[in-house]
Order: sequence, then C-alpha cells, then structure tokens
Amino acid sequence: MPSGFRLMRSANNFNLDIKNPSGKKDFEHQPPEKLVEDIIEKEQRILEIMAEIKQVLAEGSKQ
Repeated sequence: MPSGFRLMRSANNFNLDIKNPSGKKDFEHQPPEKLVEDIIEKEQRILEIMAEIKQVLAEGSKQ
C-alpha cells in the first residue's frame, strides 16, 4: 500500500471515508464578480500568448 494510505476495517466493512492526508484542501468559493474578473484576466493572458505564437510562426515562415 502507498505511504500515507490507511484502510480501516470494521466488522467485514471497509471505511473508505478516510481523507487523503496528501490531498488538496477544498477550494474557497469566490463571489461571481471575482470569478468573472479572474476569467477575463486569464483570457487576456491567453490572447497575449496566442499573439506571441502567431508572431513566431510568421517569422518562421519567412525563412
């Protein structure tokens, strides 16, 4: 069994409800306005990266 993994057995039943000690914590819910702001920021970054890729491809096709 992997390190940190425990399985508790009780009267021929297995308790699988034990939390993974290495697992991620629950995420914090954000207000809708914050979510929209975060999505817009990520989309802007994606557009910047896509513009850089487009430029690299255009420069590569000139050679």
